[in-house]
Amino acid sequence: MLIRNITSGIITLLLGIAGQNAAAAAPQCGTTPQLDHFLLAVPDLAKGAVNFEKQTGIKPVFGGVHSDGSTANYLVRLDTCLYLEIIGPNPDRKAESALSKMFSSFNSPTLVGFAVSTTDLQAAADSVAQQDLTIGPFEKNGRITPAGDQLAWETIFLPGPFGQQLLSFFTDWQESKHPTINLIGGLQLENFSLAGPQASKITAAFKTLGVELDVKKSADNHLAITLSTPKGPITYSSPSTG
Repeated sequence: MLIRNITSGIITLLLGIAGQNAAAAAPQCGTTPQLDHFLLAVPDLAKGAVNFEKQTGIKPVFGGVHSDGSTANYLVRLDTCLYLEIIGPNPDRKAESALSKMFSSFNSPTLVGFAVSTTDLQAAADSVAQQDLTIGPFEKNGRITPAGDQLAWETIFLPGPFGQQLLSFFTDWQESKHPTINLIGGLQLENFSLAGPQASKITAAFKTLGVELDVKKSADNHLAITLSTPKGPITYSSPSTG
């Protein structure tokens, strides 16, 4: 009996150490400013998810409905702390917003923005303000996952640099688990291109926070990503906006 108890105690201790090591090794997404996710808008969310799987060979995971009820999403992991959000009008159509109406107007999957995660939104706002770029108000949002977990986050948008149809923003995940934790991979980001008339200011604002973005000078605002998929590379781009 004594040997059994000692053995059981050793096993429990080893499992505890293993658990601590695993927790220490787990990526701490969102703890430092970094590229967090891209937004790919579709006019019909269910059809958009099905078509995405046909195009890439990877089935996106339903994420949930956003707190205002107007939009919902599917998610696909691109890297340890990076994912693609396929976003569209809430299939239940229980609410509408300016965003859901804009998404409904698209004829095909359209890249509409990107997010950078941070734990200090005020520092992000200050870095943008230092470059004389417009910054939006602090906004709270959230959604309930299919598993019943409540995700809550806070964002600040940059409405000026990229035009009204391109959404660039900072997000603080606060106490929520990062969405990539429960996502399966299979895709990789091959390229991310960003261009606009205020390229130098945008580059400087993000660099202040330690985020390197290569923004090209252009008369129009433009975003594009190329993904490596089991069915070959695929590129998604934004509408051009002045």
